[in-house]
Amino acid sequence: MRFSQFIVLAGLPMLVYSCHTPKQPCGSKHSTRNEDFFNLAVRQLGSSFDVQYNESATFVLCQSTTPTSGIDPFGTLRFLVYDISLHKIAHQQTLARGEVSWHDDTTLKIVTIPGIIATDTAVDQNIIFWDVKKKNVIRKDYTP
Repeated sequence: MRFSQFIVLAGLPMLVYSCHTPKQPCGSKHSTRNEDFFNLAVRQLGSSFDVQYNESATFVLCQSTTPTSGIDPFGTLRFLVYDISLHKIAHQQTLARGEVSWHDDTTLKIVTIPGIIATDTAVDQNIIFWDVKKKNVIRKDYTP
């Protein structure tokens, strides 16, 4: 066995271990674990959560949904946005019902699902765009 083959085989277990974060896709360009946000997310959200980096990999969105039950058929969404350069939470929120995703590089799209839907309620009334850098709500009709 050549030395270069030995190095590749010896490094394979470390690569597999680094990809083992909850629900994080292995082989992505961000698959190495950032211990700071990972440990913080485990403390805040529990051991099972989704990880989504923004386009420039400067922020990471971690979210977890509690299992549904007869009392709560939708589950509760808990999420946090971690600022990688500052090593701290940029935003954290809990929603009784809802979804969150990256809208663009620094903006979250937060969709709330009302318990009782009124017939005259427009769908976009339940959408909030949150700027994680400026830490404020952007107009609801915001499109970059």
